[in-house]
Amino acid sequence: MKKTNFPGVHHICMKVGDIQKSVDFYVSQLGYTVRLQWDGGAMLRSPDGTHLEFFPVDEEEGYSHVAYICEDVDQAYNDLLQNGCTSVQEPNSLTIPSDPALPVRIAFVRDPAGNKIELFKEV
Repeated sequence: MKKTNFPGVHHICMKVGDIQKSVDFYVSQLGYTVRLQWDGGAMLRSPDGTHLEFFPVDEEEGYSHVAYICEDVDQAYNDLLQNGCTSVQEPNSLTIPSDPALPVRIAFVRDPAGNKIELFKEV
């Protein structure tokens, strides 16, 4: 079984009923700062540098996924598929529309237990 290097967690995504209320709570009570905020989402940074991401509740409530930092999203995606994960979304590039905009490369898989994992690289 091939092992891919993941240097750490980039963010945990949570689905919330009121994004601004969640942002306000995590900033005022837990010491987070707003890194990015856009129409329909937000990313906060904790004092230790990890991130939380908020999206509106939809068919998935609670924790949606854990995103791992990847140097090579495409390679990590292929390695994980070869080692028991299933594809949710193939690797693609996009820009998070915030100020400043954040270009990223991402992919999603499900681990053997069905948990969603995001492979994430800021580019």
